[in-house]
Amino acid sequence: MKTVADERRRLGRPADTDSADTRARIVECAMELFGNEGFDATTNRAIAKAAGVSSAALYHYFPSKADIYVAVCDAILATFRDVFAKVAAKDETLMGRLSLLMRENLPSDTFSRMRSDTFSRSSCGRTCRSARLRPV
Repeated sequence: MKTVADERRRLGRPADTDSADTRARIVECAMELFGNEGFDATTNRAIAKAAGVSSAALYHYFPSKADIYVAVCDAILATFRDVFAKVAAKDETLMGRLSLLMRENLPSDTFSRMRSDTFSRSSCGRTCRSARLRPV
């Protein structure tokens, strides 16, 4: 039979995880909620619930929602850095890097469609002209 104390113990960091895992889970859940609901509509309580931690545990890791947002931005930036570093190491040309970025990060049917539409010189020129950019 579960007691009130048992129910309370379900929140917080699970015994078999470490602090970094819990922090990463909070950031991942916050990223999802901010993306779906927006920053203003997302509450710390909703983030804590999604991450499976108590509000007190959430505040242990992040003093404010703004601090969670900064951590989310840092995580997104780290992902971009990793992706761009891998691409830069594989190809030296801009066209090659853009192609690799799309090939490795978009579904294959989307990449094929975009490649045929976007990467032809005439299409690229039209796109640049319509956006009032000069082709490189």
